[in-house]
Amino acid sequence: MKVDLSNLNAVTISSVNQNADNTTSIDALYGISLMDFFTSATFAPQTPTGINTVTVGLSPTGSGQDVDTYYSVGTDGSYTGLTLNLTGGSALGTTWSFNSSSRAFTGSATADFSLITSGLPLVGDTGDIKVGAFNAFVPPGTVIGQWEIVNLAAVPEPASVGVIAGLTLGGFAFARRRMRKD
Repeated sequence: MKVDLSNLNAVTISSVNQNADNTTSIDALYGISLMDFFTSATFAPQTPTGINTVTVGLSPTGSGQDVDTYYSVGTDGSYTGLTLNLTGGSALGTTWSFNSSSRAFTGSATADFSLITSGLPLVGDTGDIKVGAFNAFVPPGTVIGQWEIVNLAAVPEPASVGVIAGLTLGGFAFARRRMRKD
């Protein structure tokens, strides 16, 4: 799973074409945890004081249900993971299944992390994704994949690099021509 933190108002969490590391399942209400996501214990509850869902679209493969909640609430102040789960009536009795012979997740979603002022990971940081949540009846257990922090905004498109290079060279030529006239 790739997480792009370049815009905290619209953090993008995207699936990658990777099978689950292990075969397991979890009640969607308990969800999954991106272990050691934050660099320090972070109180980031679901709305209104923490992480707000902007768009849905990330789902465990085959579940037909999107992750709709992102939070990090360690009751003892030591939890550094980011929990993703399904809330509301549709979560009750819904099981997310992960199979090592199929892709773990599909799609992508965005969430608003702008209210989180410290403890965010850096580009290149990685960690395990486990089923379960720290403050749930089912603590994090089986590893189903890995997460990685990326900065998609920092990588210009190849065409953009060409345009920038062309404008720079054009600017130098123009400046040189003006210097010759003076």
